[in-house]
Amino acid sequence: MWPEVHYFGVVKNSNSEKVVALLEINRRRYFSRVGDDLDEIRCFFIHNDSIGLEFQNAQRFFMRNGIRNDEYY
Repeated sequence: MWPEVHYFGVVKNSNSEKVVALLEINRRRYFSRVGDDLDEIRCFFIHNDSIGLEFQNAQRFFMRNGIRNDEYY
């Protein structure tokens, strides 16, 4: 069963164009880059309005407004 996830958006360094996502997993907030592992969840995609996460070999995309795409990829 997937943990509770909320995606809040990105913070971008204007000098280097590096992107860091702000998200909440089970009521705990994190900053994440692509490739980071957070409480057994791996971040594989970050965009301004969505984030791609993998948990127990299943992938899901979460939108910034709280809508979750439940399709597995």
